[in-house]
Amino acid sequence: MNLTASIYSFLPAPLQDALCSVHGYSTSRLRYHGSFQQYREFLNSADKVSAVDSNLIYQYQLLQIKRIVSYAYRFSPFYSKRFKEIGFHPEDIGSMSDYSQLPFTTKDDVRENHALFFCNPFRLNVHTHSTSGTTGTPLSIHYSEEAVRFQWAVWTRHRDRFSFPHSSCHVNFTGKPVSHSSRIFHNRRAWRHDFFNKQLLIPMQSVTASNIVQLLEMFRKYRPSYLVGYPSIMCDFSSLVHDLDKDHLSSLSSVKYIFTGAESLGVNQKHLLEATFQSAGIYPQYGLTEGVCNASTCELGTYHEDWEFGLLDLCPTDSPNTYEIIGTNFFNLCMPMLRYKTGDLATYDPNFNCSCGRQSRSLLSIEGRIEHPILTPEGAAISRGDYVFKGCHGLKKAQIVQISLSQVVVILRVVNGISKQTLESRISTQFKYYISQSMSVSFDYSREFITTVSGKFMAIVNLVGD
Repeated sequence: MNLTASIYSFLPAPLQDALCSVHGYSTSRLRYHGSFQQYREFLNSADKVSAVDSNLIYQYQLLQIKRIVSYAYRFSPFYSKRFKEIGFHPEDIGSMSDYSQLPFTTKDDVRENHALFFCNPFRLNVHTHSTSGTTGTPLSIHYSEEAVRFQWAVWTRHRDRFSFPHSSCHVNFTGKPVSHSSRIFHNRRAWRHDFFNKQLLIPMQSVTASNIVQLLEMFRKYRPSYLVGYPSIMCDFSSLVHDLDKDHLSSLSSVKYIFTGAESLGVNQKHLLEATFQSAGIYPQYGLTEGVCNASTCELGTYHEDWEFGLLDLCPTDSPNTYEIIGTNFFNLCMPMLRYKTGDLATYDPNFNCSCGRQSRSLLSIEGRIEHPILTPEGAAISRGDYVFKGCHGLKKAQIVQISLSQVVVILRVVNGISKQTLESRISTQFKYYISQSMSVSFDYSREFITTVSGKFMAIVNLVGD
């Protein structure tokens, strides 16, 4: 926990509300000011065009590929070196088929050559975010300000499809411990209020049986019209609601829209949300912190590639109709990433045409993160363990394994020369801040990572059960 977080935790809830509102104002200016509205209008217009002209999509993407590849060749130290090593020049690209011959960019490429990916010849404002580390390899990604605004315009266009009220009160199910307080405060409020964005913040640490009645009272009082955030946290909340009398479901009747992101939404999760928020439509979208591609659901629930934002390509796997998603960003001039292996899988049928009429690539389903929750002594089920590894430099791969209700083992692989003591201290501190102060953390550098039967990595493995 850094000094700012430590001070925040000692503030009473109303002052924490004020700081959440200040932060909300700051992030809103970054996301929605400047060129945001221009991008939003362009995307809504393009959404109509995509329903009638597939050739336009191809030509647009090919033009953007040529542009970003040429830029990376000139200004990205990593790609400049790679292209020269394989004897490639941007003028060699005449079609998408030519582009598909370039080598993949992997997470290891980014981690091991991080400084070489960054380029900023035009002295743009730079913002840095960390990936979730769902593959066990957290990464820091640099964005230009324009790239941030274009990405948020894409996400806003998704919501525009459903004619929902953007400025109304809503709930954000977040992984950040915004309601964290020191022990001197009793009867603490389990949620926080960002007044500027009319946003009620429910952190995953507060979704417990002891807080559920309080959270339902919040829904009754403020009557939010929509939800955003992680589906795993929404489902933890929903499960607790169903443990109560069914009359409590009426407290959630004001919710008409649910927008999920950052994680894939499973079929069973969707059914649980539908049974809990019975008046709401559910609209997932796919994106990732690396910002290399995006896909949003249409009115019929089909994922469509957001073709204006980046190239969402597909690499065949050994399973029929299952492909790994390969992404290329078009607009992040601070950190271009070409043919990036996301590690996420999509179900794709080339013969399927969505009845909504959009000609952009349609995906039947997307499989992202697979992991168990950490069950804490405080009664929470924490599905987002990625916060534990933020800022942990020198970390190759990590997995959290819960072996009892009070203990986890962190399996690590690190680069040579890293201070294990410093790394362990940081992870332990962040685990207690983001997950639980009551659990012990130990470390293992030799144990094999645990995977699913199909071999997919899990960032969290729970050997306890419920």
